[in-house]
Amino acid sequence: MIPRLVAALLFGAGLAAAQAQSFTRHVNPRFGISLDVPSSWIARPMSDNGDGRVIVSPDGTAQVAMFGANIQGSAAQERARRSAPLDGETITYRHATISRVTVSGYRNGRVFYRAGVIGCVGTVWASFDLEYPADAVARYDAVVRQMNRSLAIAMPEGAAECDDQRR
Repeated sequence: MIPRLVAALLFGAGLAAAQAQSFTRHVNPRFGISLDVPSSWIARPMSDNGDGRVIVSPDGTAQVAMFGANIQGSAAQERARRSAPLDGETITYRHATISRVTVSGYRNGRVFYRAGVIGCVGTVWASFDLEYPADAVARYDAVVRQMNRSLAIAMPEGAAECDDQRR
């Protein structure tokens, strides 16, 4: 009984934190990516080529890069490439579906959470890569959930036709 009560309280606290924090939708028109980021975070300028941008927490301890890319090769190759660890990463969680990849773990003593979706009839990759201090996992749980829920891809600028895949 007590473990259920504790779980319910923790779940409720997570929901309250997510509801208490306001989010702003950031959009990358080149690739049709949208992502909700805490409203207090500071967006750096879009990259020169329009691939993406970095958005930083007010205290500078966390940041998210949201970006897009044209897929080279097949969607299966892209999923495999995006599921693999990058240099210095230890993966503790990995999940992939036909149109989505989620990977998280540790990089340079910090937590990373990376999620991406394949869209525009299998030709575009939309992703975010969130990094924050390892001792702040509870603080960022609600942020991770909202970013993960909100990541979407629609028709990029100049595309003749495209699908809208959220998962």
